Amino acid sequence: DLIEKLKNEMRKTRNINDAVFANSYVYRLIGKKLNINRKTSEKAWAPNLRIDETLRLLKDATEKVSDELGFKIGLGVDFAASQLYKKNSYLYIEEEKRFNRDEQIDFVSSLIKRYNLVYVEDPLEHEDFEGFARLNKSNNSFICVDDLICTNFAFDPGNNGRDGQIEVDVAIVITDNTPSGTKTAQFTFSAASI
Repeated sequence: DLIEKLKNEMRKTRNINDAVFANSYVYRLIGKKLNINRKTSEKAWAPNLRIDETLRLLKDATEKVSDELGFKIGLGVDFAASQLYKKNSYLYIEEEKRFNRDEQIDFVSSLIKRYNLVYVEDPLEHEDFEGFARLNKSNNSFICVDDLICTNFAFDPGNNGRDGQIEVDVAIVITDNTPSGTKTAQFTFSAASI
């Protein structure tokens, strides 16, 4: 149950101030290791690294900060997979990889296991209801379907052509639209069906 997973993760942090400090500390540590100034519009570092190099860097930084601060820090990734999805394939240009839907689900699942990802946002294109359900059931991470719900204007949980037959727990990010791109709040909720 997603709510129980959320409660268990929240118990690992002493309080919100510690969590915010830890996040900032990891961000600064990664910035020092990368030694670059290139950032995205959302203030994320934009290194020219392969996926495994990036996740190894993030994992090492979160483990270092976890050890120093004395509580576990979970690692999460926003795939923004709709941006990768072209002509029924997920294209990873830098990696020179092309995945169909099943291969994308296997790839995401392998990264979840290899790097112990606790949060995975938009790992599939935003109209793949069944793929999200399959990925969610086969992994013990928070699978965030932000784009499925927020970008997919056709989404209507009461009339999505699936008669409520796909049951999944989902996570969604709720943010304000500040000019700095700062995410001020994240909420996770459980949906009975999508």
